[in-house]
Amino acid sequence: MTDLRYPEWEKFYLDAVLETDDTKMLVRARHAEQAIHSRTQAIAGSIGLEEERLALEQAISEVRTLLFERLKSPPGTSGPSN
Repeated sequence: MTDLRYPEWEKFYLDAVLETDDTKMLVRARHAEQAIHSRTQAIAGSIGLEEERLALEQAISEVRTLLFERLKSPPGTSGPSN
């Protein structure tokens, strides 16, 4: 794998996005959400990290879209909807 720009959370994000098994992807996506949230909290109020903040916002949006598209469930839920 290439060097990660944001190793605190990016590996979790990539693991979720690249996972082909929906069951495993769900677990990986939840780990990615947790890592992204933790990093967002860690850099809150820090100056000079605007680029990473934007990357975090984009990543969480993509993870939630991935969950919705692959599992047909709304963001924030944990299963297919009827």
